[in-house]
Amino acid sequence: MTHYFRYSVSEIAEAIQSKRITSIDFMESLISRIDLWEPELNVWANFDKENALFLAHKAHKKFLKDPNSIGPLHGVPFGVKDIFFTKGIRTECGSKIFQGFVPDYNSEVVSKLQRSGAINIGKTVTTEFAGFDPSITCNPWNRNHTPGGSSSGSAVGVSVGMIPFSLGSQTGGSVLRPASYNGVVGFKPTYGLISTFGVMPLASSLDTVGTFSKYAKDLPLLLDIMSGYDSRDKGSVKISRKKYLFQKNLQKPPKIGVLRNHFFEKANKDVIENVNLAINQFNRSGAETVDFTVDFSYEDVLNMHKILMFVEGASVHQENYQKRPDDFGKKISESIETGLITSAVAYVKAQKFRRFIKDQLIEKMKDFDFVLTPSTPTAATDFSTTGDASFQSPWTYVGFPTITIPSGLDSDRLPLGIQIIGVPFSDGSLVSSAIWCENLLQKNLFLEFEK
Repeated sequence: MTHYFRYSVSEIAEAIQSKRITSIDFMESLISRIDLWEPELNVWANFDKENALFLAHKAHKKFLKDPNSIGPLHGVPFGVKDIFFTKGIRTECGSKIFQGFVPDYNSEVVSKLQRSGAINIGKTVTTEFAGFDPSITCNPWNRNHTPGGSSSGSAVGVSVGMIPFSLGSQTGGSVLRPASYNGVVGFKPTYGLISTFGVMPLASSLDTVGTFSKYAKDLPLLLDIMSGYDSRDKGSVKISRKKYLFQKNLQKPPKIGVLRNHFFEKANKDVIENVNLAINQFNRSGAETVDFTVDFSYEDVLNMHKILMFVEGASVHQENYQKRPDDFGKKISESIETGLITSAVAYVKAQKFRRFIKDQLIEKMKDFDFVLTPSTPTAATDFSTTGDASFQSPWTYVGFPTITIPSGLDSDRLPLGIQIIGVPFSDGSLVSSAIWCENLLQKNLFLEFEK
């Protein structure tokens, strides 16, 4: 049997276009994975098998009719976190408030992927409003551990081969943390590079669309398709494609800034050993690794990030919360209540501090190809939480692009990752670095447990 779930996004697209497989063949193989894993993992908020097959047949007919008119992702399925609006498909945001809601338009990023020929096969489970209360999705590596959040279903779906890639969003650590916990690649681009139009907001000055995939080598294609200015998104940025898509030539090994303070202090023994093994591998391949330090307190950054997230989240949900407080989960209720009583002075201070930290980091990082940290303080923690986002939140706060790459397993056989960080709009170069790291580490993790 061909293990199509091992294919990269680019390999799937090329196989369909070269007629080695059809979009129908591939869809059927994914449905078999969904049938195998969904009953115990709860990846999908909304999946219609018949519709998925219908869309695959439709894509195949279009390809046969005019193979020269298809897009770069023609026939490639993907999953969509259930806070992205999808025309004619329920979008419930993991919440009782939006139960039964069916949008009459698509989020911009879903529209772009569909115009490229990709097939949206369903909505993946999210924590409530992309917040803090755990979701129903299980971690396939150990059901007693969290899959992470808030993009729980999107991460697990890629991990077990139900979909080759998926959409998530990050306001704190909601892409990179679940990606690391489930042994896949997570990418959060520069803030404003991919439109959030049609995505249910949590905190609009932080929210960033991201992706999950098996391989870093798929990121150039996905970034090219998904990015671009959108006037309907107030955070969207006008910038030349040549700048943010620029691919760095890494024939010369990179210069890497290793950020130890805070990150190595909070990480457990398994994580530190794993990151040091990766650093040693990079050094043996000719990279220059230099300890990278900053002059500010990470606790201050984390506190300021929370102020923005809680205040902006409260403004989004205030009306519904006042009308239906019992229909909100415990943790998101607490965040809304905190946001409602936070002063305007504190909010403005958090915005000013962000600009100060951002400028300082850009100056300090300019001499490095990328900065390296562990992705998370530990492997996936117990199921009562979505895990610790403190290794991602600082970079979300300042809007920098970040990528997590699988780097091995801990002593309990749970996935670990390394996190690489770039300055704003260095996304293409950061992707080049991620591919370089991936080729050296070769830690693509596949779940093929027999039932």
